[in-house]
Amino acid sequence: MARLKDLQLPKRNNLDILAELLPKKVLESLVYKFAGKSLEERRIILPSESCLRKCTIYHLVEKYEGDFSKVMNVLRDGKEVLAKQGHYVSNIKRLYETRKKEIENENE
Repeated sequence: MARLKDLQLPKRNNLDILAELLPKKVLESLVYKFAGKSLEERRIILPSESCLRKCTIYHLVEKYEGDFSKVMNVLRDGKEVLAKQGHYVSNIKRLYETRKKEIENENE
């Protein structure tokens, strides 16, 4: 088999991202291990800022057992107002419920 570094793979695969983080042998092993799998099994999508925010809120609501005032305090992190970042209690509840439904759908 050809060495991965010798191949001109499509740039849209963004393997350069993994190449910065993984040793060459690990990356090559990973690529060849999953080469025969379907696109769905090979696909890795990194989360967006909005996804990370939603997942963080879900985590905090679960951690504080639904106490949204504690969640708001954690999100404030010493700041008086969070409106600029869209951290209203109504938004926090909506994002929590959205992620909760997503998790339920993922587990079906």
